[in-house]
Amino acid sequence: MCVLQLLEDRASVEHLWIAPEHHRRGIGGALLERALAVASDAGVASVRVESDPNAEPFYVRRGARRVGLTPAPMPGEPNRMLPVLEFVLRAGSR
Repeated sequence: MCVLQLLEDRASVEHLWIAPEHHRRGIGGALLERALAVASDAGVASVRVESDPNAEPFYVRRGARRVGLTPAPMPGEPNRMLPVLEFVLRAGSR
């Protein structure tokens, strides 16, 4: 599942989930590529992702760069932070 939220000049991936038994089969990459293509075709300049820390390498391998961190405390991990990643697009280029 992948949810792309389109805003005026940017977009965000709000959810990208693959059942664990289907990891490492290219499904997540295909969903992300489709989301980036839709965003590019819509003319947005960038796509942001607030990533689970364990998923950050997945996005970085596909061209995202870290642009910040956002607090995401949870029980037992009060200082937990989520990486904020960004894909820079050229409208209509994907």
